Amino acid sequence: MKNVKLTLILIFCLLLNAGYSQIEFSVGYSHTKPKYPSFTSFTNSMVSYYGQFSENIIQEVEPYYNSGSLHYEAGFQLLFMELLFSYNRVNTCTSIKYTTGDRRQFDITQNCFNTVAGFGYGNEYFGIFATGGFCSGVVRVDSYFVYPDGTINNGYYYGLNGKYRSYTTIQGVGGLHVYLTAKKFGLFARAEWLAGDNSSDLNDPHYMYVLKGSLDNSYLPQEYEDFEYEPFGEDDQVVKSDLKGFRLTVGIRFHILSDEWN
Repeated sequence: MKNVKLTLILIFCLLLNAGYSQIEFSVGYSHTKPKYPSFTSFTNSMVSYYGQFSENIIQEVEPYYNSGSLHYEAGFQLLFMELLFSYNRVNTCTSIKYTTGDRRQFDITQNCFNTVAGFGYGNEYFGIFATGGFCSGVVRVDSYFVYPDGTINNGYYYGLNGKYRSYTTIQGVGGLHVYLTAKKFGLFARAEWLAGDNSSDLNDPHYMYVLKGSLDNSYLPQEYEDFEYEPFGEDDQVVKSDLKGFRLTVGIRFHILSDEWN
């Protein structure tokens, strides 16, 4: 990942020194179909654990909802390359429903600060670029218990309740960027895949501080059985902020041309 950052910095310097062809500003709507593999392992392990005792404890595990958010973007472009900076969010949730009508709810929010470089061709009317870079940001998982009447229990003394965060998440991003413009304004579309590499652990230090009086371990284990047998023990396989999935973004684009194109 350090090599990727260095490459993007070099490209940025090249754009500044070469005299970029245009500056662009965009706003649009981003739709993500998210997956969190290690978190899915955690929910699946809960089902397996309770299934040992009875098949009538857990009713179902709801899939992740697709996420939509506003997308903001700015960047520089030469004829054959571009460097873009953008921001959007992932908001999704999943829940484990019990046959009693209760459910364990997990609300997931991720801020996505994207930095990508593109290589292809673009002018003032049309552009198509293959892009690659990284997405960084903060991931937060709010875990709480919901009773059949809708009452929420989010107290730290109820097992698994908490606000689990990751502050150093970095994911690889790759895809395709196209645009069409007439005069100064136009439309753009971006199709991307989020790779989920170099993700970090989700943890809630306050949760463990309240229960144990220390910050030794504050993670969600990928294997729920580990939590049941040793809630405060060490676990090498913890839930990570490993977002993967397809992201489609469309919107409106505005550009300012350089002197060479005027």
